[in-house]
Amino acid sequence: GQAPMSAQGRWASTATTPIIVVQSECIPNTSPCASPRTRSPSPVSSFVESVSPNEFSSRHIHDAVGLDFQSLRLTVHTPSLRHLFGSPLASAPGKDILSSVSGTIPHKHLVALMGPSGSGKTSLLNILAQRHYAANAIVDGYLWANGHENYDARPWSAYVRQHDALLPFLTVEETIVAAAMLRLPKSMPSEEKITRAKEVLLFLGLKPCAQTNVGNEWQRGISGGEKRRVSVAIQLLTKPKLLLLDEPTSGLDSFTAHALVVCLREITQMCTVVCSIHQPQAKIFALFDSVVLLANGSIVYNGPQEGMVPYFASLGHPCPETINPADFFIDTIAIDILTDQGEESSRERVRQLIAAYKCVPVKTSPSKLPSGTSQGARFTGQVAVLTKRAYTNLFRGRVIVLGNILEAVIMSSIIGVIFLQLGQSFVDVQSRVAVMFCVIGLQPYALLISLIYMFTKEFAIFDREREDRMYGPCAFMLSQWASLLPLLLTSATLFSSILYFIVGLREGGWHFLNFWIVNVCTTCVALAFAWFAVSCRRTFAEATLLANSLFMFFSLIPGFVVHPDTIPIFLNWIRYVSHSWYGLRLLLSNELTDRAFDCGNPCSGNVQLLYYGFNQKDFTWPWVGLTCIIVTVTIMGLLVLTINRVQPSTGHPSSLLAALLAAKSASSPKRHESFTNLNPCKGSKAVEVMIVSYTLRQRMKPYRVVLDDVSVKCPPDSLTALIGPSGSGKTSLLNAIAQRRPRKLLEVGTIVYNGSMESPQRIAYVMQHDHLLGSLTVNETLYYSQRLQHTPNTDISELISSLGLRECANTLVCRISGGEQRRLSIGVQLLERPTLLLCDEPTTGLDAYAANQVVRLLKRIASSGCTVISTLHQPRSDLFPCFDHLVVISQGAAIYAGPAQDAVQYFTECGYPCPRHTNPTDYFLDIASVDTRTEMEAQTQNAVTNLKKKWAEWNCNVHTMDLKSKQHKVQSKWCNPRPRCGYPRCTWVLSCRSWRNIFRQPQLVIARVFQVLSFGITLTLFYARFEQGQPYVRNRIGLLYELMSLLFVGMLNSVAVFPKERNVFYRERLDGWYDAGAFILSYMTSEVPIQLLSVVLVALLVVFAAGLGLAGGAGGFWLFTLCLFCIVSAGESIGMVFCGVFYHVGFAVDITSMCLSVCVVMAGFLSLTAPTFIKVLNCASILKYAALVMSVLAFDGQAFTCTDLERSQGACVYTSGNQVLENYSMDPDDLAWSAGVMVVLAALYRFIAYLVLKFLRKSPQA
Repeated sequence: GQAPMSAQGRWASTATTPIIVVQSECIPNTSPCASPRTRSPSPVSSFVESVSPNEFSSRHIHDAVGLDFQSLRLTVHTPSLRHLFGSPLASAPGKDILSSVSGTIPHKHLVALMGPSGSGKTSLLNILAQRHYAANAIVDGYLWANGHENYDARPWSAYVRQHDALLPFLTVEETIVAAAMLRLPKSMPSEEKITRAKEVLLFLGLKPCAQTNVGNEWQRGISGGEKRRVSVAIQLLTKPKLLLLDEPTSGLDSFTAHALVVCLREITQMCTVVCSIHQPQAKIFALFDSVVLLANGSIVYNGPQEGMVPYFASLGHPCPETINPADFFIDTIAIDILTDQGEESSRERVRQLIAAYKCVPVKTSPSKLPSGTSQGARFTGQVAVLTKRAYTNLFRGRVIVLGNILEAVIMSSIIGVIFLQLGQSFVDVQSRVAVMFCVIGLQPYALLISLIYMFTKEFAIFDREREDRMYGPCAFMLSQWASLLPLLLTSATLFSSILYFIVGLREGGWHFLNFWIVNVCTTCVALAFAWFAVSCRRTFAEATLLANSLFMFFSLIPGFVVHPDTIPIFLNWIRYVSHSWYGLRLLLSNELTDRAFDCGNPCSGNVQLLYYGFNQKDFTWPWVGLTCIIVTVTIMGLLVLTINRVQPSTGHPSSLLAALLAAKSASSPKRHESFTNLNPCKGSKAVEVMIVSYTLRQRMKPYRVVLDDVSVKCPPDSLTALIGPSGSGKTSLLNAIAQRRPRKLLEVGTIVYNGSMESPQRIAYVMQHDHLLGSLTVNETLYYSQRLQHTPNTDISELISSLGLRECANTLVCRISGGEQRRLSIGVQLLERPTLLLCDEPTTGLDAYAANQVVRLLKRIASSGCTVISTLHQPRSDLFPCFDHLVVISQGAAIYAGPAQDAVQYFTECGYPCPRHTNPTDYFLDIASVDTRTEMEAQTQNAVTNLKKKWAEWNCNVHTMDLKSKQHKVQSKWCNPRPRCGYPRCTWVLSCRSWRNIFRQPQLVIARVFQVLSFGITLTLFYARFEQGQPYVRNRIGLLYELMSLLFVGMLNSVAVFPKERNVFYRERLDGWYDAGAFILSYMTSEVPIQLLSVVLVALLVVFAAGLGLAGGAGGFWLFTLCLFCIVSAGESIGMVFCGVFYHVGFAVDITSMCLSVCVVMAGFLSLTAPTFIKVLNCASILKYAALVMSVLAFDGQAFTCTDLERSQGACVYTSGNQVLENYSMDPDDLAWSAGVMVVLAALYRFIAYLVLKFLRKSPQA
């Protein structure tokens, strides 16, 4: 609660060599580029003071870096189709994000980069850091570092991005230590690296959470503020000479934000720090040395922080003494879009301020640039650290490990039972060959899908760390292989051991060892293909499209599903690069060589090997070939990864095609009529919320208490501000009020709404994380939300203006800023005119002006017939009078809950008077926080404990609630009002929204179509022609078997699209807009047309291009197409079911792949001797009926011929198609029945998906 030191009191005058001298015409007597000044050493941490002599080779490394930039321009061009085919991008129309900006960053300064949302702060940071830009952006201008124009900033700079990318299952200490081992010089001993990591950990106040997992959306971990500090700690390890941070305080409470900026200030003893920042409180703003103020892509001010007040006063904008200067400056340069007159006057004011600023850097004699730390750990050290890190994260997470092990155990068990203890008959011999094909085909394919999903997450972290030069692709590849091999070996061992002995394969330890090694190799092949696919494309949909096509292409070559003599000559060479061919040779040689069966010579092992074109004891060359394929595919993935440098996701289009489609929807916004009064809740009756002795704790050990005996009263028609340090329980309290408590938490106490324990139906909840469809515009998002809520009286244009979204009204959601997305989420909830509005950190990510507008909007909402309860971080001082009621929470307990105007007096009586000219909310947060960075931890903890006790006594004696004696266990329920619109209306609106969202994502649409189409093209290439000879009988059976794999294609399409739409559905279902039925129907409207198009194309290719004759003419063709459609639809339904049961998509993919693999085996082409109970279970599989229908269409009435040689060798097995059907126990008379059951099962699978979504109620997660 103490006021910050004066800027003058922090400096110590020491002589240093000037880095850059700049002549400034804009700020007399306060040059923004004055001679550098250094501070006296700080006792805060030895980390800032220590410099390892082995680390630095030159005294110049001790000097921080200063930057000059002149005439920097960043233009984002709007491409057209001709620019996709080579036309220069610069010829396309463009929009200037930065408009010829010039300025300077003095060395060893803490520089604030400020401005309203969309002013170009992040873009300028990216240019200064020499990092990525959008694919359709062009940068022009001059940039100097210490007077050098051509330089590489990465060796001596560090960049902390706005979004954290951390491994979720490592502890904080493990994360920082691993980064230290990777980033610090190889000459530094490991002990010193660990010491450096622990110094940084202590320096940033991360000691209390050092042994806590980082966490993610599925695993609870550290808070958002702690994650921010971990990201900063990773960058500080190398003691960079230039540190850039993009909004490091967003999402943090004022105490945590102040502690973080104090850390950054201490860091400036050794480096220059530049950070973009929103809503800095006065004491935070006073910590900055220099400020770069941006407006509309131009610089309004660049100079010392203490010079801003006189500079703006000289231009006719004096800052009042009682106002935070940072808030005042942002208000001054903000565009007031609430009224047309205000917008015009504010734009003119900003134009004048931009014109008044003239600052052209004049470069003088350059000084030596830092050489940077030597490249990090040795290559072997990188591999060791990355392997340990990946292994720990993988096995501590348990979900992927459990999924793979369950998949191996269950799949091997079921396949083993299907082929239980095979005998000596001809059918059993054929079944042995089918088992070998399952081993090389189904198990690796199921593993492939799981690995691709996992790699898409791992590669996102790799792309970011690679950009920071922590390690290279080769070290990453070896570490991934090394960390995954134990899991893959375990999976292969379990699969082999269970399957081998249940089926009763060839006896002998040598034969089992060969079988196990082949399983290990095919598992490694799946790993190599997954590695290659994700190296080429980072998204799950695109990577699975590539991997699925390649894997199926090579699986057709071995000769089991395609006779070797019928493979087109131009494809014959592929067998020599096919893992399936080598794997099947090894397995069949191991199982059949020199083996005699009871059925005589025709089915002896050697004869069967000859039938499939393999030699006896064929081991040497297949082993060599399989090993070469694993190594070659892995190296190809490594080469692609080395060449294809994918930039970390920025939320902007990553290609010109995406940028083109985004531009099509970003037309000029429509002008709306001006307004002054907004009453979104007019006519509503506000709700009084009373919380009595409410406790919330975990059901399972360690029984952590989240809320501890909280008693709060929130009056109606008022704005209640809920403040407290990060992790104090604010969001948990909001969830309790909204009746959205997680099931793993147990609650005791009473929550009363207007005297009733029944929650009101019109509760609106703006959650902390936005779940919006990124390919809709702002206007469209509100339009569809309005139609779903059935609130036609709400004026969308007025609401857009009130939220400050008019400028981006026709911009895609994925292209607007985080602050604009927050305001859009608020607007979505305001459409329904709620009686109780709950907001979780609505101002996070907003600049001071936008945050001011949002809070004042909430105040107007509260006064219009609505109770508003909102958690807030870092509220500015002039917003305190807007609060009617204030609740301060610390460590899960209330330390104050009452009228906001009485809070200062209460804390004064408790011995904590608020200093003059101090923001009360900042002060309350300070005294409610525990300082874990210094020796004050025990003292601040005791203060918080005393405040909790005093409030409990005061609340009990003075404000005893009438219901205090009625404490009892709450049986809370989900707040699910009945849908506001009927099925037809909801389905139609959701369908229109889904179509817009899907078809604005061209890569996704292409992937969905080509998943099926590429499958058909591959089959057509291998089955180029169908004749009537004996080899083509096997080809027909093989083709039908391969078409069963369309079940996997449907699942892949579901995983690529469904989870995102599911998350939006969870949020909107909690708000009571519609239920699972409308969602399923609308999802089908965008899914079914794409499926129909793709399966019709496949049917045309297979039937006409390949020449597969079908019985029944045109009717037979459309029945065949219906079978394909039902298979794909069933795969998508099964994917939806498991994604609904398991929120973790990776685990859902594992389980789904296992189930689908079993269904394919049981379809009827491989399992001819399955036990009775397996056949009964198979009655629930759609593939059983689809296989019968398609087989009857392909074989009924067909006549096959035999050559004299085939007759003499006894190879003339089938002379008619009906013989084939009889051998596979398929009766043509069952055609109609099977077709009907197939259609019913396809509908039933989708109905099960509906039931899962309806009854398994999950909360939307981040």
